[in-house]
Amino acid sequence: MRADKIELAGLWLAIFAQTASFTVYSPLVPLMKADLGFSYADFGLLATAFYIPYTALQVVVGTYAGRGRIRSLMLPGMATIFVSTVLLGASTSLPEALLLRFVTGAAGATIFVPCVMVIARRYPGRTNYALGIFGTGVAAGPLYISLIAPTLGGALGWRLAIVLAMLPAVVVWAVLFLRISDFQPRSGAGPAPRGSWTTVLRSRITWLLGYQQLARVGMWATILTFLPTFFAEGLGYPTSVASAALTVFAVLAAVSSVLGARMVVSFKSNAKVTLLSLAVMAASLILIGLVTVGLAPWLLAGALGIVIFMAFGPQFTIATDFFPLESLGLAVGVQAVLGNVGATVMPYVFGGLRDATGGFGSSWEVCGLICVLAAAVGLALWRAERGLKQQVSPVLVTGGAARATE
Repeated sequence: MRADKIELAGLWLAIFAQTASFTVYSPLVPLMKADLGFSYADFGLLATAFYIPYTALQVVVGTYAGRGRIRSLMLPGMATIFVSTVLLGASTSLPEALLLRFVTGAAGATIFVPCVMVIARRYPGRTNYALGIFGTGVAAGPLYISLIAPTLGGALGWRLAIVLAMLPAVVVWAVLFLRISDFQPRSGAGPAPRGSWTTVLRSRITWLLGYQQLARVGMWATILTFLPTFFAEGLGYPTSVASAALTVFAVLAAVSSVLGARMVVSFKSNAKVTLLSLAVMAASLILIGLVTVGLAPWLLAGALGIVIFMAFGPQFTIATDFFPLESLGLAVGVQAVLGNVGATVMPYVFGGLRDATGGFGSSWEVCGLICVLAAAVGLALWRAERGLKQQVSPVLVTGGAARATE
């Protein structure tokens, strides 16, 4: 049991460092913009450059991780994340920065799906709680950056701030080297059995979950990229104060991951939690573009933090309920691909709309409408979940214990 907890801590540290690498320049956008002359769309492109390889490699990584090959993925991946992110601090042009973000995205793809695979296999009866704890690490990376990068950037400049902010990744690599191990898949060490691709791709659960992930992850990437800039240039706050908006968002996001796991037990449904979180997210995104005075933007940023990770564990737990273990790597990989399509496209769309309209309002409204549809998708998932409960013992709310295919 203690070894499992130590391994979970290693996975937590890995995703912490990975998300920190993605967010590292977000609070520094005004400084980088003044120095390099990038447009808002250019900063959206930096996020897109990260997520193109990150997205493209998810299924490949998921298939490889399904064979238990964890160390050979995560160790070189984390080392590359560190080097390529540190070199971002030395970039002098948009092509250089885009190339480095592309490399970081390719390396980042080796972290998330293997972590989810390990959790699903190590904690078959406690998947939701383990994913809830793991999800706090996803939120902790941006939180760490929001706290340290503005201070470092103001005192030392944005270049040195990026380098220093990534130094903890060296410690993370050492922890992974000592604690993360490969495992023998329960269904054997070979590839997923014939028919797995057909099972996963023909299941409507795959595409319903995929669109929800597209909306949620797309909003997460967009908020991380532009929330401090919105508060600084859209609302007129100083850069140091504007970065506090990302801190508020990230602190509450870390709490919401565990909150979502507890809500599943109370609601006795994963799908209800995803539906609720996406509905509140839609309303908050629409309102933050309309109500820009007083405390309202701060409260709405907090609301977005509360709900952005509330669905993290439930969404992946639904996959473990509907797909057998031998197909789970493919199912998680496809879900991650679709989620990261949102992260690839939405920051660029958000930044492009800002450039075209001269304000942030339209950008936030489009994000809100995307989440309205994602909440509607939650109704279909809820019906499918109820149908599954009628077929098997209703233990799926504990995470990963009941599995069926459509």
